[in-house]
Amino acid sequence: MSWLSTLMPAKLAHRIALTLGLLSLALAAAIWLYGQYALRPAIAQSEQQAARAQAEHTRDLFVEAAAALERQADSLANWDDAYLYATGADPQRLNAFLDSRTHNALGLDFLAVFDPRGDLMTTAEWGGKGVFRDELMLTRELDPATSFGRIFTQAVRQGKKVSGGVVRLARGPYYVSIAQIRPASRQGGPAGYLVTGVAADKLLLQTKGAYSATLARVVPITARDLPDQVLHWVGKREPASDELLIFRDDATTQTWNAIPSLDGKPALLLGSSQPRDMSRLASEKLAQIALIAVGGTLLLGLVAWGVVHALISRRLGALLQSVHGLTRPGQTALLETRGNDEVAFLTRAVNQLAHGKNTSIEALRQVEHQLDLVFAQSPSAMLLVRDGQLSDANAAATALLKAQHSATLVGKHLSDIVESSDATARRLLLLTQSRQLDGEIPPLLCRVHALDGSLISCDIKALRLPLPGKPTLYLFISPLAGEQAASGGAEHGGRLISISDRLAPRHA
Repeated sequence: MSWLSTLMPAKLAHRIALTLGLLSLALAAAIWLYGQYALRPAIAQSEQQAARAQAEHTRDLFVEAAAALERQADSLANWDDAYLYATGADPQRLNAFLDSRTHNALGLDFLAVFDPRGDLMTTAEWGGKGVFRDELMLTRELDPATSFGRIFTQAVRQGKKVSGGVVRLARGPYYVSIAQIRPASRQGGPAGYLVTGVAADKLLLQTKGAYSATLARVVPITARDLPDQVLHWVGKREPASDELLIFRDDATTQTWNAIPSLDGKPALLLGSSQPRDMSRLASEKLAQIALIAVGGTLLLGLVAWGVVHALISRRLGALLQSVHGLTRPGQTALLETRGNDEVAFLTRAVNQLAHGKNTSIEALRQVEHQLDLVFAQSPSAMLLVRDGQLSDANAAATALLKAQHSATLVGKHLSDIVESSDATARRLLLLTQSRQLDGEIPPLLCRVHALDGSLISCDIKALRLPLPGKPTLYLFISPLAGEQAASGGAEHGGRLISISDRLAPRHA
């Protein structure tokens, strides 16, 4: 992906550090996303299930307490004392029993006795200071014209031995049991009805199961301190007894059950709260993980940059300088090799190239030194030509070309020395400009111009050296006239050829 390469830093250490940093950030983001969209919903679902289980447990405790209250009412209704009171045969026995229960040993808030026609005969109400008989307020609340009176009339018509449910009295919701007074030892129809009541919020406290008042609430459906969600739920529809409302805030998961009254209408709400400790802990841990991931990412990026810079970038930089040195004139310093990684292998290969270059340069220097000795001491005429121009001439060449000294010849073009009309001379001129031939060039028969204007026929042998820069030729000139000079030139020409054989076609 070229666009990604253009956005990445040029230096390898920076690129690797950035890549590792981005990958670490991606990993941290993946962990956070997993916690946010997988872990936290799973924890929330678990908390919701726990809240549902707690709400069902609270409801079961309420139902268990209500069943116990109905059994107690049925037990009291089966007493002979209640039968004798309802029939009027001996009311003193029940009065003595009720008046003696000043500390509410029965666990009831009130008790009432009705005759078979449904008329109220007596009431007993227990408070903090003892028992109160036939209180006017309770008598009014149990009047047949009230909601309790309608429920009582319906229960009498149904003819059940014991019936119970929530009744909304003026003082609040109560769980009321209506039992027929008909002992097993007596024959005939019911002699009356025994009504017992317990405040709904006290009913749960009478159970033997685990119950926490801080986690559960028993409130009437008309209470004003209900949460807005519960009020909306109640106002939207009439909740049935098996319906459950669950909603959450930042700290708790709340559940609400609706308990119907004896007439089937909702009268009571059982609220239960479950603290969201796991969600809060998960949120805190996710935040800590995110901070640790970000800090670890920055630290990892710095460590990666330092490691790559120390182990790779500096070594690659030195290796790059050495490679550049291979293309420059002069010797190249060898690099220190350490380790057995790819950079070390590449360093050894570059060192081999540098060693070969250095060896070639040293051999070339020795050849140049030998050529300089031959050039200076040779009795035969020799010219040094660079890029077609004379750079130097030995004494024999100066004498052959009738020059007073070699400086007179320096700077002249080779075309001014040889007769350019000769085909062999033109070939020689082309060879001086060529960069494709190295080593010894076969002898060419040319005519040479002396400075006095005379032409001298000569055999010219050329030796080209693989030197950097401009093409360099050593020309060995043997005049055709004079056998002694020719023989001397042949001898020294053999020396030149032997020197050229020692040269290898290397590039400096």
